[in-house]
Amino acid sequence: MLPSTFLGLLLFLWLITPGFLYNLLAARRRIVQPASTFQEITRVVLASALFSGVAGALVLGVEGLIFRGGFQLARAVNGGALYLRQHYLWVAGLLTTQVVLACLMAWGADGIFKWHTRHSTGRAAPRLKAESAWTPLLSTAPNAAHAYVWLRLKSGIELIGRVEGFGHEIAVADRELVLAAPIKMKEAGGKVADVPWQYLAVDGGDIESLAVKYVGDTPAPTSAAGG
Repeated sequence: MLPSTFLGLLLFLWLITPGFLYNLLAARRRIVQPASTFQEITRVVLASALFSGVAGALVLGVEGLIFRGGFQLARAVNGGALYLRQHYLWVAGLLTTQVVLACLMAWGADGIFKWHTRHSTGRAAPRLKAESAWTPLLSTAPNAAHAYVWLRLKSGIELIGRVEGFGHEIAVADRELVLAAPIKMKEAGGKVADVPWQYLAVDGGDIESLAVKYVGDTPAPTSAAGG
């Protein structure tokens, strides 16, 4: 059920903030696997429900002990919007305290996981990120050299060209590799020929194998595809 008013939407976003924070922190210490929108929302909502629920119970408990008769949950439930309007300062203060405490709990939970990793392995938890093998191979050409690739496609065609750009998606089928001239092509059983185009985009799902060579300001190598 989605909030139907602006205030309800604001309250909803306010309460799920701890879940967003926890997932952002957790993404730094674990590889995030591709997930559907439903899975992502479920993960955030569950984390928010846990941290917000515990924080809310603590805030109401402490408030009841210190400010007796200040905010009465039963009257708020029964009185509805009228009671909330009459005690909006209490409500705003309690909600703010609850969200801040829930965010601190999310940050603390992430810290506990990091401490456990450090304690069990003897070293600090590394900051992880999900990336394909293409990223370090094609983005780290030394000394201002250019990355040239030899490709063998599933159709048997071989290509050689300078890397102009590439997709960073984890799934190979979602990536594309852009080659820039000079581009060489060799069909199965054929000879090496020049591709008369400035750029050529290759779908990642069509690539069977890939090799990389870093070349300075010299013509592209041709030996990989044969004579």
